[in-house]
Amino acid sequence: IEPCLKSLYELTSYDNWEVILLMDEHVRQSPEREAYLNDIGKRPNLRVVEYSRHPFNYSWVNNLGASQASGDILCFLNDDTEVISIDWLDQLVARVSLPKVAAAGLKLYYPDGTIQHAGVILGLGISGVAGHACHGLPRGSLGYFGRPYLERNVSSITAACMAIRADVFRMIGGFDEAMPLAYNDVDLCLRLRAAGWRIIWT
Repeated sequence: IEPCLKSLYELTSYDNWEVILLMDEHVRQSPEREAYLNDIGKRPNLRVVEYSRHPFNYSWVNNLGASQASGDILCFLNDDTEVISIDWLDQLVARVSLPKVAAAGLKLYYPDGTIQHAGVILGLGISGVAGHACHGLPRGSLGYFGRPYLERNVSSITAACMAIRADVFRMIGGFDEAMPLAYNDVDLCLRLRAAGWRIIWT
């Protein structure tokens, strides 16, 4: 979590945000983690919300975070992400503020510089359910007709970094907790689209 939060505070130009850090209560069993959580918990715009639920359920945890948030836009962000563009949140908020756009997501890279996420395509991948567009392409690659650089409407985006209107998220019932690990973000996005909302990848 430390690299994620460090990059978040150092490389976010958007200035009206809060962090709700969702932590399993067992994390505090390590003295180093306890000290770190106590230190970051002093930040004025950060709250640590602890929970005890096993086995882990990604949908439930994110719904818990959403219930604690006060903003008009939610941004789900995995703890293994690091910010690399100072205007990342400005870009997401701008897209979600457009008419009939409920959610927006960004291009994500692996540490080796290859693309992890450039939108989600239904029916792609080993599972045949859904897969990430441009997955594994090197940074700077134009890919198929420049797809890694073309902002567009998509069927789905990953919840590893997803901005969404809070009222719409609540209106459609949030993440489906019957889907604890995989495809909960795809399901959420399909319900958004079925309700007439657009999703943008940028």
